[in-house]
Amino acid sequence: MADLGQPFFLPKLYGYKMKYLFDIECFHNYYLVMFKNMTTGNISYLELHNNIDTPEHCDREKLAKLLDKPSNEIIGFNSTNYDVPMLKAYLAGFSNLKLKKLSDKIILENQQGWQVEQRFGFEKFRCSHVDLANIAAGIASLKLYGGRLKAPTLQDLPIEPGFIITQCRAKGLRTYCVNDLELTELMSTALKEQVALRRTMSKQYKIDLLSKSDAQIAEAVFKYELTKAGVDVYKPEYGSDFNFKFKVPAFINFKTDILKGILKAVKEATFKLSDKGSVLLPKSLHKRFDFDGAKYKFGIGGLHSSEKSQAITIEEDEILKEKDVTSFYPFIILNQGLYPEHLSSKFNTVYRKIVETRVAAKKSGDKAVNESLKVVINSSFGKFGSKYSALYSPSLLVQTTITGQLSLLMLIEMLTDIGVCVVSANTDGLVLKYNKNIHDDVEKVSNKWQRITNFNLEDTHYKALYSRDVNNYLAVKPDGSYKGKGIFTMNTLSKNQTGNICYMAIIEFIINGVPVENTILNHTDISDFLSIRTVAGGALYNGVLIGKAIRWYYSKNVNGFISYKKNGNKVGKTDGAKPMLKLHDTIPCDLDYQHYIKETKEILKDIGL
Repeated sequence: MADLGQPFFLPKLYGYKMKYLFDIECFHNYYLVMFKNMTTGNISYLELHNNIDTPEHCDREKLAKLLDKPSNEIIGFNSTNYDVPMLKAYLAGFSNLKLKKLSDKIILENQQGWQVEQRFGFEKFRCSHVDLANIAAGIASLKLYGGRLKAPTLQDLPIEPGFIITQCRAKGLRTYCVNDLELTELMSTALKEQVALRRTMSKQYKIDLLSKSDAQIAEAVFKYELTKAGVDVYKPEYGSDFNFKFKVPAFINFKTDILKGILKAVKEATFKLSDKGSVLLPKSLHKRFDFDGAKYKFGIGGLHSSEKSQAITIEEDEILKEKDVTSFYPFIILNQGLYPEHLSSKFNTVYRKIVETRVAAKKSGDKAVNESLKVVINSSFGKFGSKYSALYSPSLLVQTTITGQLSLLMLIEMLTDIGVCVVSANTDGLVLKYNKNIHDDVEKVSNKWQRITNFNLEDTHYKALYSRDVNNYLAVKPDGSYKGKGIFTMNTLSKNQTGNICYMAIIEFIINGVPVENTILNHTDISDFLSIRTVAGGALYNGVLIGKAIRWYYSKNVNGFISYKKNGNKVGKTDGAKPMLKLHDTIPCDLDYQHYIKETKEILKDIGL
């Protein structure tokens, strides 16, 4: 660990772009901002303790110099709304008490960073700023993200927010802050490609996109392109009485009575908005329906089949494949010439240019352009359903998703008519099982559907599919590789770890025939046995507070459970759990292997094995 007594300093590495991780803690009589120089690895800090700058009295001047250099960059977590305005308040000469009041206003009253900065008239930094919280997938705390990234230590704030800070407590806070910097560095490494993409796009569009989420980037790029095209970009408003109908595309047509009935219900349905501006699915469409032995359900987001505990394998004379529609929603929008009414038809022109440029970049191997426009296209769709966005267009959202669902149902009807079994359906694709002797017919039908709809299908072959449900499955490819979704995705920033060893054992069993006991008993990485989650209000273990983001393994020596601090109730699935907030290098001698073996076999049952 770095020397925590080191005063803040500016390294003399002229000509370099200096990057600093930073984090802030604030109490009634104590303010701490700590930095880690990502070039040198040095950690340093500034304090304001009882309104006295320590350890040197010129800290604010040095900090101002760092932030005034365009070549420098500061990197934080949730820093746009908290750390940056708190840093600016410190530079503006706020006292300890005034800093604490500002901190409480941001945290307790949910004030946004821009609101705080606007109120106090804080000056902008010249250096770059990256807020990793906006870039990371999902919404989670720094500690929870750290747990997902196998951080060595998870530690909650060691001192209650209302305490008075002594010199001894200040040292503990500095230690805690160093750990937060280490978690921030883990995130910075994990999000390296996403940050690099934002740098590229910031230069391309001459907009600061470094701290924007994918959805925010999409909106910023569309605003840029639409404004350039002469469109007045603004957020539309819809009254509580706003409603609309779906306009059935001319190519939608069904032969069977049940799907004709579905189409009739769609035509007659009236779509309305909730109090929050989101589109409500009409009750007439809010039900499952059977077709050719499978159950389907409409949704605002897309069509879903309702299979459960399903294990699909094939014989020598059978084919199992997935047919996905290429860029389904973008081409629905382009093919129908759709656009948000308040943005005029020029939106469709701009949208087409973005989609076609991305397709060309993908074909030519231009990774930078391909990836940047992929973000813009994919993330813009969610904005059509957000009343806070300038792209907000409830009718466009529904016209796109319902067209997609009806189009897939057309394909399902055409394929089942020639003897194909539709194993699964999900938003933009189908998984099919059929005998090889009708393969040519399947392709003829698929080509006919493509001509009718003007969409394109892409095939992926499988040799087996194991599903708990439509959102949790393992698809095994002929070469032994696999595609996992839901519970079968591991070690990602967007998903809590829940005993990855169980899923690793299942994959080994399915693909290589290895008994689950062998995989579990011979595994030596303790991180794969761990589970992690957030506990609202904090968790207790044996009466001791262990924090809000907790990590544990199952022990054969524990008879109790982890409980909620606020009411003593059991935290779900923690019977026999033992916390491991500091990651071990070896397997603990009390690890309950049998718990993991039993859990794995239960999951196998859930996927039809």
